[in-house]
Amino acid sequence: MVTSVEVEHGTLVLDINSNHLELNNNIKTAQIERFFFYTKFVHLLLIKTNYIMMKTIHSYWAYFALVILVIACINAIIGYTSKKEFKEKDLRISLFTLIVMHIQLLIGLGWYFM
Repeated sequence: MVTSVEVEHGTLVLDINSNHLELNNNIKTAQIERFFFYTKFVHLLLIKTNYIMMKTIHSYWAYFALVILVIACINAIIGYTSKKEFKEKDLRISLFTLIVMHIQLLIGLGWYFM
């Protein structure tokens, strides 16, 4: 990955793959240090923002998943006790519950490995 930045007195070219730093014209050391500081700062800010976002989504999605799971369980208990036939509505409720629970799992795994 090659990054090129125009600064006051020239161009700073950074090739991350080969750890190659090329200076064109007279670029001061302070400008180079400032470039690396801002690059690291933005990178850390993006990681922190994604971490907080995933944590928040995972927390609120858990309540939604729990409500859907309770609804599906109540529907199954009512259907079992009244000896009703398993209909299209029951299939949709159980399928929706399965999808919601798997999304919760995927969000949790994504958050864990982030």
